[in-house]
Parts: sequence; structure tokens; C-alpha cells
Amino acid sequence: MEEQDRDAERIAELRKQRGPDPVPAIPPGVEVSDEEWAHAWNAVLDLGLRVTKSNARADDIRQEAYVRLLTTRPWTPQGETPFYRHMLLTASSILKHENKARRRRAQYEADGGAQYKRERGVAARSPEQDALEHGENLRSHDQAVRALAELRRRLAAFPLELRIIDQAAQAEATGGDLQAPAELARILGVGVEEIYRAGARIRRYKEGVYAAVSGSEKESGDGEA
Repeated sequence: MEEQDRDAERIAELRKQRGPDPVPAIPPGVEVSDEEWAHAWNAVLDLGLRVTKSNARADDIRQEAYVRLLTTRPWTPQGETPFYRHMLLTASSILKHENKARRRRAQYEADGGAQYKRERGVAARSPEQDALEHGENLRSHDQAVRALAELRRRLAAFPLELRIIDQAAQAEATGGDLQAPAELARILGVGVEEIYRAGARIRRYKEGVYAAVSGSEKESGDGEA
């Protein structure tokens, strides 16, 4: 019981840090009552806050859950699972896969760090090695710049998506986080549902862009060899 109380306090504190969080309109085709829709909307956020302890990550989890509701994880009233539970299960699945990915990334980085330390222990780094590492860092930065430019090019027909990218770039430049969807919708003068759809489109395009940029860089490198 004490743990539940602590969770409730943490969630309440995180919610105090947020701006307005209006419940979006029910999309066409989702046959659920206004009460059930609002209940699930708030419950999914609370789940994200309780697990991640982060407003930004909780918003991402909720956004992805509702994108999946409209794409790969639809709900029908004819099913056995209530809408509220369906949305919590969807969010839980996203969190589980996200945590697995984070653990794999952490293990990969730990293995790389251990290998680096072993190599440092065997021999001192030469100026040539330092120069190669510096060159790799420059290439990574150049790749990120080219990926962003390509993402903007592919999304040229989607002005809202470009405005969201600009907001994200501004937040990164100032060391902050991108605003919550509700606040972002207020700033950009659009509905929250439009922010979710735009965010989903950005993620889809981004995957293709990074694959294309990485592939082109590999081909360029192969040609130089």
C-alpha cells in the first residue's frame, strides 16, 4: 500500500509540471463512450509516468499507443477486452519492447567500453588512432546533418511535420525537451490528434531516411576503397 501511495505522489508531482492536457476528440471508427475514452487517455499517461518517471517519455508512450490504436492495434467493442484494458496492454507492450531495446543498447555499450579499456591497457593510443577517432566523430556529425536535411526534403509537402522538427531542433539547441503534445498543439495552433499523426509520420520517414543515408555512406566508402 505504501508503494502505491508513493507512486501516486510521484505521478501527481509529474502532472503538476505539465501544461494543460486536454482529452482529444474520439477519432472516427473508434466506437467508445466519451467517459471510457477520457479514462483510458489519462490512465495510459499515468502508466507511462509511473514506469518512466519522465513526462517526455510518458507522452511518447501514450502517443505511440494511440497511433497503434489507429493502425496495428485496433479495438472493437465486439472483443472480450474492454477499451481501457486494451489501451493499457498496448502501452505496456510498448514499454516492454522499449526496455528490452535499452538493455540491449546498454549491454552493447558496456561491451564496447570493456573492449576499449582492454585495448588501452595493452598499448597507448597512437596519434594515428586519435586522428581516426576524430574523423569518425566528424563523419557521425556529418551523417546526422545530412539525415536531417533529407528528412526535411521528404517531408516538404507536410508543413506541420516541418514545424514540429523545427520545435525539436530548437529544444535540442537549448538543452531542453520537446513540449508535450498538448502544449505543442497549443503553440502550433492545431489539434492534439494532428500532432500525434504528424509525429507518427515523422518517425516513419525518419527510419527510411537513416537507412538511406547510412546505405549511401557505405556505398561511398566502398567506392573509395
